[in-house]
Amino acid sequence: SENAKMLIALGVCLIGVIILFVAMTIGVQSSTDMPAPDNANAGDENNAVIEENHTMETITVTIGDKKFALQLANTKAAKEFAAATPFELEMLELNGNEKYYRGESLPTAEYDVGTIHTGDLMLYEDNCIVLFYKDFETTFRYTKLGKIVDTDGLAEALGNGKINVIFTKQ
Repeated sequence: SENAKMLIALGVCLIGVIILFVAMTIGVQSSTDMPAPDNANAGDENNAVIEENHTMETITVTIGDKKFALQLANTKAAKEFAAATPFELEMLELNGNEKYYRGESLPTAEYDVGTIHTGDLMLYEDNCIVLFYKDFETTFRYTKLGKIVDTDGLAEALGNGKINVIFTKQ
């Protein structure tokens, strides 16, 4: 009788531990499957498609006689962008801080960027490639394509007006 009570108590404890383990596993799994919150800080840290620590390859951006290394983001859009290289885009001036090109559609993973940094290469909507050459705050949503590693001389190379920009694999 005493042994039976101990076995029942031990069984109840074991079942409780199993239930707790299953509950914790389900809780962890559902939290990692949740989409990123829709806010300005969701950007690089939480967006499920953008993984800043796991960047893809580097490609070369040539503007006139200047070459810049562009570290691609880990997004579907960046993968398709890189797969299409080499190519040359005639990019137009906008707002005194960016060059843009409207072309073919790419997959989107838009997020609230918050701050644009010099050298950011972004996709606006699904078909507008934008290369930024000044830092500024924004409320617009973009899909990250990549970032120029060393932006020294970028603004001068881009100059005013339209410019041809060549993208090639290194």
